[in-house]
Amino acid sequence: MEKSNKLISQIASFFIVLLVSISYSYLAYAQPKKAINSLNDFVSGINEKIDKFSAEKMSQGEKGSDGIDGSNGKDGENGSDGTNGLSGTNGANGTNGTDGTNGINGINGQNGSTGIQGEKGDNGPRGLAGDTEELGSITSAAITYYVSPSGSDENGDGTVGLPFATIQHAIDSLPDFLAHECNIILAAGTYRESVVINKNSVNATNYLYITGNTSSPNSYIISGADSASPTEAVRDYGITLYGDAAYYLRGIRLDYFKKAGLFMENGSRSRIQNINFNYCAQDNLYGAIRQSSYTYLDIRGAINITGNGGNNESGFYSADGPSYMYNYGTFAINIYKVKYGVYSSSTSQWIGDNTVQWTVDNSAIDKIAGSAGVYFGAGDHGHDFELDVNNFTYGVYLDNLSLFDVNVGNTYTNVDTSVSANNGSLSV
Repeated sequence: MEKSNKLISQIASFFIVLLVSISYSYLAYAQPKKAINSLNDFVSGINEKIDKFSAEKMSQGEKGSDGIDGSNGKDGENGSDGTNGLSGTNGANGTNGTDGTNGINGINGQNGSTGIQGEKGDNGPRGLAGDTEELGSITSAAITYYVSPSGSDENGDGTVGLPFATIQHAIDSLPDFLAHECNIILAAGTYRESVVINKNSVNATNYLYITGNTSSPNSYIISGADSASPTEAVRDYGITLYGDAAYYLRGIRLDYFKKAGLFMENGSRSRIQNINFNYCAQDNLYGAIRQSSYTYLDIRGAINITGNGGNNESGFYSADGPSYMYNYGTFAINIYKVKYGVYSSSTSQWIGDNTVQWTVDNSAIDKIAGSAGVYFGAGDHGHDFELDVNNFTYGVYLDNLSLFDVNVGNTYTNVDTSVSANNGSLSV
């Protein structure tokens, strides 16, 4: 503002001087004295007007140019938050953090359906006997049941006057645990059934006896055939033994079964005496007597086995885990019309007695290719056998580290090779 007023004064002074100069020159030339007075009056008037003009300009000056912007004031307080915008797309997953501690287990779900049964494992060691009160069903004294084909499972009580009709019903009537000797005594006749025995011993010296008549076993028959077709096997096994009880079978005959007359499984123990087996392996898979899974067979009397001449049928068969066979006394074991008198391929032990005569005779049939009186195929051991082998390819065939004691008294008739030892096997 101040600069503007000063500029106006300078411009006004310039014109005044110019006018004065022109007027003075004129008056000075025409009327000098009058010119000077007139000039002074003129100058004074001009000055008054200039002063008045300047005063007006001072009171109402023109708008000056904008000044320089001042510095910014302090920031005001933040306003209220606005509404949230739309969610953006998810970013990439970050790396997993450290696992937290496990939470409390949830409630168990419902049990699933039962899977297919797996193969049986080897038997574990026998546990210590516990308090007999915790065993459940257990004998309190010796028990004897009588069985007759003319008896009744519904109305009988197992006594002599009211015998049971089936051997299985008598077995099922016994407690699960045997602390005393038990007897099942058979009347003469034919029992068309398969018998399954699964008992346990509290005292291993007490036997469960199944007795016919040791002098006439052919009158006490357990049959795998029905009466309508008495020579056609319809049942797999005659007697099947489980459990750790000690069984004693004597004076009976087993006829016409598909797979075996006697099947010992899962560590079972049995003595047999004066038993006859007829056509008991009609499927030609096993033998009249089949052992598996650490079973113990103790032969204490005459055994007679007659096969049907099948191409894979055996008298004695063991191939499902190590088993043991013992025979003691003075008696005969006779085996007829089979491919193998003894077939063992399970690192089993066969312990004989030089007073027991084994006769394996196929003279009634044509010789079967590859047949053997004794076949040991997987580290099996045989000791003290008195053998009489007739009409076989081999008298004794040994394979895969098997061992057999060949006694001087053994005889081989119509046998192609008396003893064949292969793959590390030994005959001594």
